[in-house]
Amino acid sequence: MDNIMDPELTSEVVKLLGQELKTRPTSVSPFMGSPFNVLTHESAQALTSENDALKADNVALQERIVRLQSELSQSMFPTREEFTMLVAENQDLIREKEEASRNQEKLRILHEKYQRMKTRVHEYNEAQLLTLPQIMNELRDTLSNCTQELEQTRKTVVTEIDFRDFLNNTPYEPVEGQLGLSSIPLHDGGVHAKLREVEVPHQIDKGLYRLGFNEVIWSPSGIAFGLVIKPAFQYNPKRRGGSWTKVEDGFGEQMDICYLSGKSFKTSRYLGTYERVPEQGIMTITPETLQYLDHEKLVYASRRTTLHQELVPPSQTDMIKNMYKQGVIKLQCFGIRCVAINQTLVQKLQDMNAFSASSDLPVRAIIPTPGDSNRDTRKRKRDSNSTVQSRRKKKKGPPSKA
Repeated sequence: MDNIMDPELTSEVVKLLGQELKTRPTSVSPFMGSPFNVLTHESAQALTSENDALKADNVALQERIVRLQSELSQSMFPTREEFTMLVAENQDLIREKEEASRNQEKLRILHEKYQRMKTRVHEYNEAQLLTLPQIMNELRDTLSNCTQELEQTRKTVVTEIDFRDFLNNTPYEPVEGQLGLSSIPLHDGGVHAKLREVEVPHQIDKGLYRLGFNEVIWSPSGIAFGLVIKPAFQYNPKRRGGSWTKVEDGFGEQMDICYLSGKSFKTSRYLGTYERVPEQGIMTITPETLQYLDHEKLVYASRRTTLHQELVPPSQTDMIKNMYKQGVIKLQCFGIRCVAINQTLVQKLQDMNAFSASSDLPVRAIIPTPGDSNRDTRKRKRDSNSTVQSRRKKKKGPPSKA
């Protein structure tokens, strides 16, 4: 870049040149004898040309000065913005430094608190070291309770089913040794109460599960698979002026089933060991499919829904039946699938039936199975009935005279 002359110095040079031009005509030439000699025409023209050239140079210099000043101002504008940004960054750094200083002070205070808490925890652990087994036992009990609650929550999952699809689509296999329902021998209906000491496999729940004929829907293929239906809630007119309570089905994972025959439930049949299907959860029958359910089973469930039938009008059974059909209350159900025959229980029942036949027990313990055409058996039954009736007459005594 060319050297730039200071504008003030340039103006001074121009002034000096002007004064020199003014004084030059009166100047004394060293080659002339008199100071009053006049300049020649050629000298005057040369001076005029030189003056015009100086003026032109002055104008060019002023224009260059203006241009350079403009370029300088334009080149200084980014520098100002950069300077402003640097100042802002510097202020941010100052603020961050102050914030870091405050955070460091907070960290120091927290570290001191942590040390104090660590000391207290150490002292507490030393004091509670002797009670650690007790705390562990409490935690185990809490974990056990939570596990039980979780298991109960899983079991309370309710699923609505169509009982026809459930019986037709659930897989099962017939169990070897299981007879047809009509071929299974009858025994006294109360004999299950005498079988509490019968040895059963460890996976089978103890006790017999009593099942009425109106409480189960058997598969079309037989008694190896069925669906137990029970009220989900029961109404108790004696409790608090009438209240509803939830009904538990009482069936474990596997149980021996005693099937009660007839409306009086005086005789029963041992069907076998059944498992629950599914193992967890609660199923209910959809109200739309109740129209395909046996009418007697629905009436029986409606009656079992209300306790103390003598305290409620007969119309309440019809009302509850309509509540089932409308879906206000629902029938709970679960599947049962035969998995084995408890031979120990079968032998025990045979022994008890033989003992009942040889002792002075009610005759219902030796009632033959349906379809038995043995005349001697029917004769013994009539003779036994006549013997029982004669004993009852002797106990009653002679009839009173009118």
